[in-house]
Amino acid sequence: MIRPYCLLLLLLFLTPSALAQNTMAAMLTDKTPVTWIGVDYTSVRFTPREKFNAVALHTLEYYRVWNKLFESEKEKYSICPFIKASDCTTMTTALNAVNAEADTTAIWGSDPFDKESVHDKVRRYAPGDRGGVGCVYIATRYDAAAETAEYLITFFDMATRDVLHVEKVVTKPSGASVRNYWASSALRVHEVIKSQLRQSWVKQYVK
Repeated sequence: MIRPYCLLLLLLFLTPSALAQNTMAAMLTDKTPVTWIGVDYTSVRFTPREKFNAVALHTLEYYRVWNKLFESEKEKYSICPFIKASDCTTMTTALNAVNAEADTTAIWGSDPFDKESVHDKVRRYAPGDRGGVGCVYIATRYDAAAETAEYLITFFDMATRDVLHVEKVVTKPSGASVRNYWASSALRVHEVIKSQLRQSWVKQYVK
């Protein structure tokens, strides 16, 4: 039996993040840590093929470089000011292993992405011991002709890797090089979250 004063001491030593529930409501009210782990490229499809010759030659390297850019230029690419979270960071290493094992022979496919597989994807991530809510952008299509990039914004519990919310977003990239052009599309997702989606999530989850 735990004595009352022992229980009080235990509660005093628990951090706010340990006491918080890892839910969308907790994230949107800034009551739990938030971690953006970057972009999962394992299901992305590129079209048209002739516009992605450089990517075709070094596919896995591009996946690594894009996420490394998000990590090295955190001030520019951080999701934190857009999601309005005070305890927030970028940790793309959680995706290193899965992106490195992506099937590069499937990048030209036209098959639609099955949202049901999102749960299986998240189970493969390596978020480490940081708690709170994780966020990943699952890239599904980069269309150079239409000048669009499609993502599934996915929030999940960092501890259990249970999926909390999935939402499709289509953005318009910009920039000079192949690296910067498609990397900018992730920043556009941040902007859509701030200008449109965050408020709708508050209405949906915060009671």
